[in-house]
This record gives sequence, structure tokens and C-alpha cells, in this order.
Amino acid sequence: MIPIVYVSNTAKMSGAEFSLLSLMKGLDRGRFQPLLLLPEEGLFADRAREAGIELQIVPGMIRFGEMHGLATLPRALKSIWRIARIIRRRRIRIVHANSPRAAYIGGLAGRLAGAFTVTHVRDIDQSPFLSPAKSRFLAWLSDKVIAVSQSTTAAILKVNPALRGKTEVVYNGIDLQEMAERPRQETRDRLGISSSVTLIGAVGVIHPAKGQDVLIRAAARIRAVFPACKVLLIGQAFHSSDEAYERKLKALAGELGIQDTIIFTGFRDDVVALIQAMDVFVHPAVFRDPLPRTLLEAAACGRPIVATRTGGIPEIIADGISGILVEPGDDAALAAAVVSLLQHPQEAQRLGEAARKKIEQAFPIRRHVAAITAIYRSLAAADEASPET
Repeated sequence: MIPIVYVSNTAKMSGAEFSLLSLMKGLDRGRFQPLLLLPEEGLFADRAREAGIELQIVPGMIRFGEMHGLATLPRALKSIWRIARIIRRRRIRIVHANSPRAAYIGGLAGRLAGAFTVTHVRDIDQSPFLSPAKSRFLAWLSDKVIAVSQSTTAAILKVNPALRGKTEVVYNGIDLQEMAERPRQETRDRLGISSSVTLIGAVGVIHPAKGQDVLIRAAARIRAVFPACKVLLIGQAFHSSDEAYERKLKALAGELGIQDTIIFTGFRDDVVALIQAMDVFVHPAVFRDPLPRTLLEAAACGRPIVATRTGGIPEIIADGISGILVEPGDDAALAAAVVSLLQHPQEAQRLGEAARKKIEQAFPIRRHVAAITAIYRSLAAADEASPET
């Protein structure tokens, strides 16, 4: 039995947390014993308990979105000491930080307690690994770095080539059983959308990096061709600082006269059902999105996809083969691609089926879990071989 401590600095749910939850649920409990550490109660805690995962709240842990600095240093030191005590008391040998910022706390605790640290990198443009000083510090904290895409790895190694020997690409995985078909019209009925309405949608936290403003501008162009269309923007502002962007999005829809077309759903528990109810799924990211989980889910649902050619997205979607890729920020190209799919339903179906096959072949959850557990086993084997043990 190999006990693993997972450290997350948020109890909210976004792609990173859903991916970690899928990993913990997929572990062989006969070989691995997961313990999740969170800074507070929240949806992530609820979902973990539902999955039978042991959970402990660590008071004072620096939450996602808070700055690390002199003001938060006393809290950070206390949480590091608390986690180190947990690691020692439970004889835990591996700490898995779900982000570089979580590694600041979990990695330091692991170093104090003599445990290995795995740092999961799920971001590119906003990652601490893009800072040379922070990258060197994280390299010291991390015995292994897991990057979610080749694009993410390239960004890490460009700043710190010395990490090459520690960094490994492990794609996120999708449990295809969770993508089982839901009644399409029932979902639309819950939204008050009839079968005759063209439904387009995007899923993601409300943030400038996700490009929801580009989709709104594209929606004005799409509506000129398909007047009876609706656009779902599924997700919430993850931080209070992003609420201003959400207000700008609503103001933009009003300026374009399409406020009745854009539907802000907020956070939803039925994301898969909503995706399946769409005619076209759009991912309009403008920053380098490392490997968007919502895009994996849309592909697993067999939806026709239009996405931007940035970050790790081309590692999921091949342009003209399993979806359509456009340049980031180009609302005209985005609208034209969506209109083309709506006007050619057979082509849209072909692309959706190809996307589904790509997920089955390259992104199944079993492959993700197997790759991560192989890393755990290699660290455990190194620990057993160490003269100190």
C-alpha cells in the first residue's frame, strides 16, 4: 500500500480539480491510499467525500488567487508545518501537488518530512514555471514534474532546460462511461430552449484567457445567418477579480444587441448534458490553453468542435480531421467556422465522430491513471532502494 497526499489550494471546481478527482477515483485502492488536503470546505470536498476519498482541511493554507508574500507568510508557515506533521504521522512517502502554487506549500512540507513531491502543471501563460527564479525553486521542490501537454512541457523547458530529466507529459483522461448520452431535448427543456433553436456553447471559468468576449462578437455574426440561435456561456468567475470581466461580457452583448442570445449559466453540475444538447461546441481561448478538459469532454461526447490553434489544443483536435481550428482572437474566422458546420451537418457529424475516436484512443482515464501510478511506483522503488531507508 502506497499512501499519497494530494494538495489542492482550492475547494472550488474547475478543470484541474475535476481531473484530480478523476485520478483519485481511478486509483487501485488495493495499492494506493489517497488523502486529499484542502484549505476549506467546498464543492471539491463534497465530491471527494462522495467518491469515498479521505479528506482533511488544513486551516490557513494559502488559497488559489491569494498572493504569496510577507502578509501571508505566517499562515503559509503554519500550514506547511501542519502538512509536514500529517506526512510524518501517516508515514506518507509521496506528496502530489495539483499545481505549482500548491507545491509551494505541499512541496516544502514534503521536504521537511522527507517525502517525495510530484508537481502537476496544468497551465502555461499563468504558470510560475515561466519565471526563471520560481522555476528554479520549484525544480528544487519537485522530484517529478507532470505536464498535461507537449506544449506545457515546451514552455517549462524553454525557461529551465535543467528540468528535462524530471518532466514527463501525462495527458488528462476522460471516463467515457460518464459521457453516456443524456436525453437531448430534456436538457433543452430545462433551459427553455426549443428543438428548432440552434444551440452553440462554451464551457470554462469566466476569464479573459478563455476568450468569451471573442465568442460573443462571433455570435453577432452567426445570428445574422441563423437568427434563431442561442449561445451558452457555462462557467463562473473563479476569482472576485474576474467579476469585472463578466460584467464587461454582459455589457458587450448589450452593445451588440444580442443580450437575448447569450445565456450566462454560471457553474453547472450537468455540464456533460449541456454539451450533448449543443449543435456546435466552441473553445475560443486566446492564451495558450495547456489541455482544456472541457474540450476533451466535448470531443468524448462526439460534438462538432471549433477551437483556437493555441497551447495544447492541436494535441486534441486536428484541423479538418476532428474539428476546426482558427487563430485566437479572430471572431470572424470563428463565426465562419461555426456557420460552416451548421450549414453542413454531415461534415459536422464526421468531425464529431473522429473527435470521439481520438479520445477513445489517446485520452481514456485508464491510460492517465496508469501513467501517474507508474510515476508513484518509480518513486516508491527509489525510496526503498535508498540507503537511508
